[in-house]
Amino acid sequence: MNDPAGRAGIPVDLTRLLSRLPDLVALADEAGVVRWMGPNVPESVGWTPAHVVGRPMYELFAKGANHQLHLDALAKALTAPGLHGPFEVTIVAADGRLRELELMVDNALDDPAIHSLVATGRDITDRAQDAEQARQQGAWATSLLRGATDLIMVCDIAGRFAYVSPSSRRLLGAAPEELVGTLITDLIHPDDLLGDPGARHLDRALGTGPGRRPVVRMRRRDDGWRRMRIERSPSDDLGEHSLVFTARELTSEHAAADLLSEQTVLLERIARGAPVADSLRSIAHLAGRRLGDGEVVLGFFDQSGAFMSEGPGVDPDLTAVLDRTGISRPDTVTRRRGAPGSAFRRNEGWDSVVRAASAGRFTAAWVSELAGADESAGRVVLLRGHEEPLTHEELDLLGLVADLATIAVERHDLQARLAHGALHDELTGLPNRRFLLTRLRDTFELAGSSAGLLFIDLDRFKLINDSLGHEAGDQLLKEVTRRFQRALRPADIVARVGGDEFVVLCPDLESVDSVARLAERLTDSLTEPVDLPGGRVVVSASVGVMHATGPADPAAVLQDADLAMYDAKQNGRNRTALFHVGLREKAVARLEVENALREALRSDEMTLHYQPVIRLSDRKMVGVEALLRWQRPGIGLVQPGSFVPVATDTGLILPIGRWVIEQAAKAAARWPALEVAANLSAKQLTDADLVDFVAETLERNEVEPHRLCLEVTEADLVTDPDTVVEQLRRFKRLGVRLAIDDFGTGFATLDYLRRFSAADILKVDASFVAGVTDPSSHDLAIVSAALVLADNLGFDTVAEGIETEAQSDVLQRLGCELAQGHLFSRPVPAEEIDEILAGTRTVGGQRA
Repeated sequence: MNDPAGRAGIPVDLTRLLSRLPDLVALADEAGVVRWMGPNVPESVGWTPAHVVGRPMYELFAKGANHQLHLDALAKALTAPGLHGPFEVTIVAADGRLRELELMVDNALDDPAIHSLVATGRDITDRAQDAEQARQQGAWATSLLRGATDLIMVCDIAGRFAYVSPSSRRLLGAAPEELVGTLITDLIHPDDLLGDPGARHLDRALGTGPGRRPVVRMRRRDDGWRRMRIERSPSDDLGEHSLVFTARELTSEHAAADLLSEQTVLLERIARGAPVADSLRSIAHLAGRRLGDGEVVLGFFDQSGAFMSEGPGVDPDLTAVLDRTGISRPDTVTRRRGAPGSAFRRNEGWDSVVRAASAGRFTAAWVSELAGADESAGRVVLLRGHEEPLTHEELDLLGLVADLATIAVERHDLQARLAHGALHDELTGLPNRRFLLTRLRDTFELAGSSAGLLFIDLDRFKLINDSLGHEAGDQLLKEVTRRFQRALRPADIVARVGGDEFVVLCPDLESVDSVARLAERLTDSLTEPVDLPGGRVVVSASVGVMHATGPADPAAVLQDADLAMYDAKQNGRNRTALFHVGLREKAVARLEVENALREALRSDEMTLHYQPVIRLSDRKMVGVEALLRWQRPGIGLVQPGSFVPVATDTGLILPIGRWVIEQAAKAAARWPALEVAANLSAKQLTDADLVDFVAETLERNEVEPHRLCLEVTEADLVTDPDTVVEQLRRFKRLGVRLAIDDFGTGFATLDYLRRFSAADILKVDASFVAGVTDPSSHDLAIVSAALVLADNLGFDTVAEGIETEAQSDVLQRLGCELAQGHLFSRPVPAEEIDEILAGTRTVGGQRA
């Protein structure tokens, strides 16, 4: 009885088997609600069963550009049996970070032994970083081969070239593509071959092998010969039919060995993350020593766009001149045009500047671009005291310098991007939750430190996102970011911690009043409309205000600010709320209610009471309104105001709402003379399958659609009017009656009433009915106007909350047809409605 899988209705043997799988495994029902999750959750995701079980799978997806694609893929998996995927979805891990998950979904709902959706997930976030690293390694390898002074050759077992390095142009006077497909033995002087060129083993012909490095003459295109020391690399990485040979010109062997050694040391330092300035300085030193009669200056832009240059053999004043005049620093046009390859160029203007600035030490400047991803990353500048053309050897050396500098700059930029991306939001560029928690820890770790925290949630952002599109939503977030940054002090830090949630850390504020004043500045910054693709909008925010002194737990401070924000949103949005300790108690109680509600659904603890709807002309009961109650063990009957808001926020209102409709349909079948009304929440109106569910329920209980009335509050009508209008039209086509509840208390205008003309009934709110007999109140005029409006628009009318005969008489004179209230009957169990219909109990002073 204590097994969680058993309680979820899932075979225990199945969950034990799935628990042994190495990946994240979850089982979900036909609605996509997770009923069980295995223990093997990646540490990077960090979910626990308590976090996931009971939630629809789509709620675990991050709100981003592909959110709708994720939902569509999941919807297909829910309707089509068999295996689906893999899907790459973005989820929110337990620590708030976004992770990429590869998801497979097996629809086994039709299998009686499983009857579940079986979902397996694997964290693939690191694949992108691995791909970037592989690209970098490939680029580095290409750069090294291009700049290598040795001749590198890859042959098959017969000695036929599959690859020849670019250095073949310098050493042999032939392009690599000209040599590919020819035999290595054709390039060796016949007198230097130790065996038949067609020998089965090349080592026997060339004299190569483990530890052997023979000197041979290799043919140049001009029929000359180059003395080369050749060596076969003892590597099998290229396969059993590939051989790698390295050839080095004998006359430059020692210099080449030194250069290769320096290359290796430099690359190792770059790979280990040495500061980019140090790496460039070392590269410039290497070039200066090798050239003898010249010096090199390396200038580059880092990821932030800042420019710096390194030229250890050049006077700093001259380096600054090269920067200011654009010799070492590309202009905007040059950067956007991108690097033109490794070609070095010069012009008379540069030479004149160099001669003047160096007092004649240098007379010529040779310049080449450092290639970036899509633009110039900087420049290599060679300064010389003469104007002789560059030799092939010098060009090779400078090409190597450019390659090494490019690798250093790319490595630096990659580190900067990874570091920035780990701590900042990609869309807005703001610090993320991880960055914020670090700053909170630094702020509150010292005793006596004092700071404020603002937790901000944009009101109705989802409505803007859904109606105008994600591009408009992204643009709105960027504009809100700009406005917040303008309104804040320089020392304040604003971070984006969720889809439409922001947190502001306000250091060195001594009181909560100071923090509240800053919150007012932020909300004032949102008053001006924002022009977006598709329309102009005005956005508001709910703000939680928290002030704390150190030492304090940063996570606890953030949670307290979040509680204050939630309090502001619960009290009507577009307002600011201050944190107080009672909010923690309220949150704990709320969590208890949520957990108890989940158990209540499983244990059938929900019940309905019914309040009669009376025809005022003859006091006859013509209908009932079904009202939800919770028979909570150990507590008793709980009114909906204590648990419906929690059910709405957690999504539990969807299964609860369907249960209410099912029970209302059964009541309509039980009482064929009565119309039965049930309430719909705003969240239920977004359920695309709700109309089909109602139709199936009515058909199953053999109830005519017109005997069911669905009530929607006026406030819910305006949350997402386009969606609501479409749903009401679908219900109208089905034949269900519709009522606008609590009329007069929301934000509906005459235009809204015109758009919601599919409704049949207008219910006047009890707050207005209460004052119709008070001469000093305007309620009589308001109710009278509402009834005239309803009559002209063709609505039936119901007055709610009638407590006295005097109120009943006034409403009847005003032409109100129907009424509810304690004057006639409180909400009662179904058995008492049976008694009223049987005539054994009266309602409103009359027999039913």
